Amino acid sequence: MLNRKKLFTSIAIFGVVYIVLLLPTFGGSTVYADFYRKQGFNFFNNFGEQGFVVFEGHEDNGRDDTRVYQANKGLADSKGNVVSVPYNISTRILAYLPTILMISLFAATPIKLWKRASLLAGGLLILHVFLMFFLYILILEKYITSSKLQLYQDMGSGSKTMISYLKDSINHGMGLNNFLVVIIWAGLVLYFERDMLSNFSGVDSGQK
Repeated sequence: MLNRKKLFTSIAIFGVVYIVLLLPTFGGSTVYADFYRKQGFNFFNNFGEQGFVVFEGHEDNGRDDTRVYQANKGLADSKGNVVSVPYNISTRILAYLPTILMISLFAATPIKLWKRASLLAGGLLILHVFLMFFLYILILEKYITSSKLQLYQDMGSGSKTMISYLKDSINHGMGLNNFLVVIIWAGLVLYFERDMLSNFSGVDSGQK
């Protein structure tokens, strides 16, 4: 039988943690934006042999908090100057909201604290591998489509179509990242704690 008290407790914990992390006064999104930009710089500052990418904080319309500059070092003039292509992204939508969703899900998961913390650490690592891959796709798509950058434009039409589709899914589909979070969370919990669902029942999982 379903233990409603345990279920409602988990729902309440999830809601409280998510709302607290979401509040601007908490400052989590600002700290995370700096972290995201640093990771983007570490991984993609030198993009292939000629690509060059820079990230900086930027307040645009209250949502896009980061400006990305992309350039082709191969097009530098005699003084070393290059033309960059700027555009804005929202680290909040692309990465922070999925991150706090994962934290909230694990905070509300009724398993031992040490195991919860371990699975959360593993989940965040897996999630951020995907988030950096999504950022890679955004950067690559800009190089492919911008006539000012002239990189990777000889790529096959099939590859270009696939990258364009991924870029649109990432840029306009916060649901994609959140769906990924749920899959990672459920996969880790059900693999390492298969009897977790019994914690919501009124019967001790050790009883037969």
